[in-house]
Amino acid sequence: MSAGRMFVLVAAVSAMLCGCVRYDMDEILLEREDLSLTWKGEDQIVFDPLTWQVSSNIRNCEYRVNDDNMANYFVVRCSERPVTEGQDVTADVEWTLATNIKRYEGIRFTVRKTGPDGLVWMWNKSQKIGVVIQELEQN
Repeated sequence: MSAGRMFVLVAAVSAMLCGCVRYDMDEILLEREDLSLTWKGEDQIVFDPLTWQVSSNIRNCEYRVNDDNMANYFVVRCSERPVTEGQDVTADVEWTLATNIKRYEGIRFTVRKTGPDGLVWMWNKSQKIGVVIQELEQN
């Protein structure tokens, strides 16, 4: 193989590898301490206690985070309460983007971590969605 062809091959492989972005769930989700939604490695919604609100309804397995104007939000509606690490939960998730609303229905989240304060970290591997929600109504 000529040096020119080898250079082209190496450049093509390098370009392909650079285009592949890995989303490490541990870095994206598990290190977070705030209520949030990340998608494909990028923050979409992050709770700010000064100008945002959080609510949960354990009867309906629904968790909401929204700004005071209701212009920015995310909602997670689960098939069952996400309470145990390793638990798989089917959920609908919806959130605002800069120009529209993103929705996924019936996707599988895995509960990756829970906290004593009602925080729940959930991950959907196929869509690369990480959410940190809070169950405010404790039993």
